[in-house]
Order: sequence, then C-alpha cells, then structure tokens
Amino acid sequence: MNLFFEKNAIQNPILGAEAIWTATKACYKKSSQINGLPFAASFVILPLALHSRTAETLATKNLQGALIKSLSENREIPFGLQERVEELSDLTLASISLAAASGLITLDPVHDRPLVPYTNRHPIQHANQEVKNILAASKRIGHAIAELSFSRLCSILNLKF
Repeated sequence: MNLFFEKNAIQNPILGAEAIWTATKACYKKSSQINGLPFAASFVILPLALHSRTAETLATKNLQGALIKSLSENREIPFGLQERVEELSDLTLASISLAAASGLITLDPVHDRPLVPYTNRHPIQHANQEVKNILAASKRIGHAIAELSFSRLCSILNLKF
C-alpha cells in the first residue's frame, strides 16, 4: 500500500463510515438481525481494517472464523493495535457520526446503544483494490464481533477499554 493512499484513507471519515456500516451489516446479519454491533466494538474496526497487512490477511479469509484464522496466520495483528485504537478514536467517532447522519446506521437505545444498519442501502462498487480490501476486512471484523463476546474479542486482540 502506498503511503499517500494510507494517509488519505486514515484521514477519510467517508471511507470510515462505509467500513463501519459494512461491519455493522455483517454483525447484524450474523446475529439473525437481533443484535447490532456494540458501540465499544466499533472502535476496533478502523484500526484493523485500515492497517494494510491486517486488511489483506482478513480480506482473503472466509467469513466464519476469519479473525481467528488471520491471527493464527499473522501473529503480528495485535502488535500496536491498542495504540491504533486510541489514535483512530476521533476518526471512528467522526465516521459513526457521518454514517448515522447519512442514514447508513442508527443507534439502538434499547440494547446498550449498538449500531444497527439500515438494510435498504446497497454497497458501492469500488475499483481500487486497497478500498476493496478495507471493506472486505470490515465485513469479516463485523462477523467476528457477532461470533465472539466483546470481552473475548478484547482478550484475543490484547485490547483494554
């Protein structure tokens, strides 16, 4: 991934909003449209999906168990993740705000404010392979969030909230 693209991707709340929406849709679908994506878990999406090696590793995996398979293949995924979560927290909040304002997601006040997607929207087709990897990784991250409890996810990724 070239540095110019990475700089623009990391500073892009529009791409962040689409990545969070993609993860939210995957989580919601995996939970049979019962549970949304927990708000705190949304802070994991961008630090994983915008990290080029992590995104490439995740994007090539099947949905079921993608995060666990990626971690076993690439043990470096958790390294520096805590710092990236902290550094990208403003972008995550801006991306959530943009996704909510544009009608991609809503906050569900009944279930501890999880993010729930609006299902009548269709994804945009992107030509850029890096963006495709980011969105594919986001989908797998959302699926993993639905598969694992939040405490288990934090334990696996060595994160502290």
